[in-house]
Amino acid sequence: MTPFLRLAAFAAATLATAPAFAAHVPGGWYAWADAYGQHFQAPGVEGRVWIVNGIVQSAFASNGGSYAAGPLTPGATAVHARGTSPYGSEIADVTTSADLATGTARATAEVIDFGFPSMQASGSGRLRETLWFTNTTETWLPIGYRVEVDGAVSGFAPDLGGQAFVDASAGLFVPESAGCTLLAQCIGFHPFAGGASGSAFRAEYRNVGGLTFVDPLGNAAFWTVTYYPGHDTSAGLLDFTMSTTLWVPPGETTLTIVPYLYLASCGGQTGTCGFGNSGKVRLGATPAGLSWTSESGVFLSALADPPPGGAIPEPATWALLVTGFALTGAKARRRVRRSAAHPHSADLKPAPSIHALRRQPRPEFRVVADPVEVPVLGNLAA
Repeated sequence: MTPFLRLAAFAAATLATAPAFAAHVPGGWYAWADAYGQHFQAPGVEGRVWIVNGIVQSAFASNGGSYAAGPLTPGATAVHARGTSPYGSEIADVTTSADLATGTARATAEVIDFGFPSMQASGSGRLRETLWFTNTTETWLPIGYRVEVDGAVSGFAPDLGGQAFVDASAGLFVPESAGCTLLAQCIGFHPFAGGASGSAFRAEYRNVGGLTFVDPLGNAAFWTVTYYPGHDTSAGLLDFTMSTTLWVPPGETTLTIVPYLYLASCGGQTGTCGFGNSGKVRLGATPAGLSWTSESGVFLSALADPPPGGAIPEPATWALLVTGFALTGAKARRRVRRSAAHPHSADLKPAPSIHALRRQPRPEFRVVADPVEVPVLGNLAA
């Protein structure tokens, strides 16, 4: 075989076994918070605001109502909103927030409503993030995706007209074929599937009707719901996790998540919809050969113990790692020599590391919003 033919054969074999890479595609990101308090028996008493990425999209207050939102910094990856509508001794007060760095979406509403139903509170914290995965192996690799919901609803007596509607949707989607590999393989619920897929799996709580789970896209079978000891829907206590496993094909792929925690309606009577400790979005640990990063550049970066593989190390970082490995090896060799000189020292076992002692993290929380047109940074095309 001539050198040219050997080179051609080698190139063909390399292409046949190499992962099918494709460019990571933008899908947009945002941090969104909206809050709305209203006295609907006294027209004109309301306070409402909607902020996305540090830019107020709309705001209105009248007849004693008020609103607040921030930070007023374009490009902000964490935002908060508050809407208040007082009327005499009655009030509807809503606070919401969203933070990409911590992966949280929160919402709380407090209502004081006497007699005839009149006060209404609603609002949501929402996130959108585009995740870029790189799988350098030749096989599909799994990664967990989990959603934690932890909150409580009290009051809002339904026989007197009170209502409490809370939604937490755990969903995701691939931005069509552009987010798949050159072999048309996309992130999905099972390996070797091919083709773009998604889910709109969500929890819907109603103080009359309890808790239900639905997925309009028909992928409910791929989700697992886990309840915890504090969960009791009859008492308005919600403590559960929605989780699934995603499979990432070899090469580069894109996944967009759009989590939210939505207080659709809390009011009509005195009560509280308290989900200020809820809406925690997490990814599971990444197996060897799989890494990911986010379009915003900050997703989950503020966690004390972020999941591994959240970023691809720069060359300088690799140099530091190699140096560290060399120092560790040298230290190990010295320890071996000391053990040979002092045989009993080999019986001394090191104390468990803090990672070994740390309790396993709680399951986590993610959510998807119904498609909406909102201004975001990056390409919002889905």
